[in-house]
Amino acid sequence: MTDFGDATRPAFPCAIRKLPVLPGSRFLPVLLARAAIVAAVALAVLATCLTAPAKAQQLSWPPEVPLDTLPVYQTPRPEYAALGITFGSFLFKPVASHKITYDDNIFASDVRKDLDLVNTVTEDMTFASQWSRHFLTLDLHSDQEIYAFHPQENANTNLAHIAARYDLTESSFLQLDGIGGQEPDLRANPVALRTDERPIYNNWGGTLNYFQRFGLFVEQFQMGINQVDYLQPQEIFLSYVAESYGDRLSFDHGGPLVPFIEVSYVPNNQKFHPDKQSFQNLTGLTGIHAHIASVLDAEIEAGLLRETYNNPDFDPLFRPVVAGKLLWNATPLTSVIAAVGRTYSGVESFCNSVPPICQIDSSGNVESVTSLASSSSATFETHRSSLEATTLKLALQHEIWHNLLGEVDLEYIHDVFDLNNLVDNIYTVAGNMRYLINRNAEVEASYQYRERFANLPHDFTFNSGPYAENILSFSVKLKL
Repeated sequence: MTDFGDATRPAFPCAIRKLPVLPGSRFLPVLLARAAIVAAVALAVLATCLTAPAKAQQLSWPPEVPLDTLPVYQTPRPEYAALGITFGSFLFKPVASHKITYDDNIFASDVRKDLDLVNTVTEDMTFASQWSRHFLTLDLHSDQEIYAFHPQENANTNLAHIAARYDLTESSFLQLDGIGGQEPDLRANPVALRTDERPIYNNWGGTLNYFQRFGLFVEQFQMGINQVDYLQPQEIFLSYVAESYGDRLSFDHGGPLVPFIEVSYVPNNQKFHPDKQSFQNLTGLTGIHAHIASVLDAEIEAGLLRETYNNPDFDPLFRPVVAGKLLWNATPLTSVIAAVGRTYSGVESFCNSVPPICQIDSSGNVESVTSLASSSSATFETHRSSLEATTLKLALQHEIWHNLLGEVDLEYIHDVFDLNNLVDNIYTVAGNMRYLINRNAEVEASYQYRERFANLPHDFTFNSGPYAENILSFSVKLKL
């Protein structure tokens, strides 16, 4: 599990531009912690991150070899692993699942609080090469969400992901990751307060990675592009094209600690009002990677972020950034997963704070208004703001029995928006039980409680305001 849900994050409404999601980050093998220090030291360093700003535009780097340190939920269990179907040199693994979810606040809002029963049917098909060198993997994913009492919320997700790696030499390789498809937006944002049409967007992107060892040094270079296109008029101004360029140089002397330096540049080009909304992130980081096979995988990094804007009214942001991740297999049956950080980033608002209403014409121009009556005479207006967010996540996974697994998750987020001095505190507690019946079937039950407190409960500029939410789900998964 270890998925705290996007609804706990500040959801950007009709007039807030979102930071880009880099292609491949959702589908790449989970890089649960690429660096840091040894167990006790790593935990101590991660705790100090709570007092320092953190997390720039972070890139995902593919591993040189398959990860040998995995949490309990991902530990291989051959007797419960699907065999798949062989097609020549490829292995085909189809998976189908059905999940029933009870949610007592589907819009994550106390202003519009509705409960529902959601049926989600998911199909996954994976084709993976079985070659001794190189690899090629194609994953096709589809799911259908059906709401019992709010049929307007019904939505489908259709995504395809391809990953290909070509080993140039024993010490170098190229890896390509691509994603494409269509998916619905989450409903935990202010759009839910004034419309019954669920936002849908197309997502296309690709990332090319180059890896090379030079003696004790490891060079990694990455370039990518991601295009997001929203389909509804209320959301289309959020459409963007984001490029990414990054380079990481590591010093690997064969020990458990690997220091590195990293630089990345991510220009985000908004499709509507690029002169007002486009921005660029330049980040420099230094950090250390710690790895003890089967026991520890962690990373701590710190540096500087410079964010600039096309809008001349907005001064550049220049802030220190820190981030940390930890995977520690405390025993062969117990995993501790932690992440801490403090994020500082600029956001641009094109709506007035109360009420959160925007107008948009046929060309996509966004106008801020103070009321429905004044929408015809509204003028284009921008507001400069910044978000400072402190995050703490902790998860514990345990193997109760060889085929019975359990997990407990905790998360705390503290958000401060300087435009209106809005302060949010978001708490999440979650639990999960997973039972492996055999190699072709498993069942899972989850519970999650979320609550957001705000010092300005009637200000919906940046999210849907205070709320409490209980989510209970049960799923059955079948695989070949």
